[in-house]
Amino acid sequence: MLLWSLLIAKKPLLELKRHDCESFLEFCLQPRPEWIGPVVKSRFTRVGGRKATETDTYIINDKWRPFNVKIDKQIRKVAAENCKDVDETAYKISAGSMGQVFAVCGSFFQYAIDEGLTADANPIRSVKQKSNFKQRNTVISSGKALTPLQWNYVIETAELMAAEDPRHERTLFIVATLFSLYLRISDLVGRDNWKPTMGSFEYDGENWWFNCSGLMKPDTHLGENARQIEVSDDQTTSFFFR
Repeated sequence: MLLWSLLIAKKPLLELKRHDCESFLEFCLQPRPEWIGPVVKSRFTRVGGRKATETDTYIINDKWRPFNVKIDKQIRKVAAENCKDVDETAYKISAGSMGQVFAVCGSFFQYAIDEGLTADANPIRSVKQKSNFKQRNTVISSGKALTPLQWNYVIETAELMAAEDPRHERTLFIVATLFSLYLRISDLVGRDNWKPTMGSFEYDGENWWFNCSGLMKPDTHLGENARQIEVSDDQTTSFFFR
């Protein structure tokens, strides 16, 4: 939004009105081609050794663009092998990214108002028919979850690996536990204030439970409330307790 206000609207950021913000949102839906890059690049490039230090300097990355279009690696590879340019793909902002534009820009203007930097109303919150911007010409990001068929393949492969090499019994345990208990990665690898063990599985006389500690809160040594995750007695999890 800062770049847009400087280069296109040619107005100070804090002087933007509702109609300016609506123009900016329209721009986010259909940005200029020179504002769109083929891959995500860092805005600045670090100049220094292999490890970052306080003495390193940063220069502007000429390949950085505010917007990016994801092009399949195979398509880029084929184009490079045939010395051809990659066909341009129409840019479509995701619904989540457009929602983030509203949230971040709205928070910025609210902060400016709270700090007394402007007496004007929040122009983002004044935008009418926000749903038109959030739903028009946007795409819903596809989830990265595996399908049931893919999960079956992964688990069957882990079972074969465990049968061939006892070391992969741990692999099978991890895969099946993540799948069947719907765990977060941190629930299984542990954290600074808590490490899971087989003792984290407890039987109350009727059901098995996995006791998991909460995330550690920043700047404290306290965690969130512990939670219990029921271990169902199905074909996926029953081998844990044979």
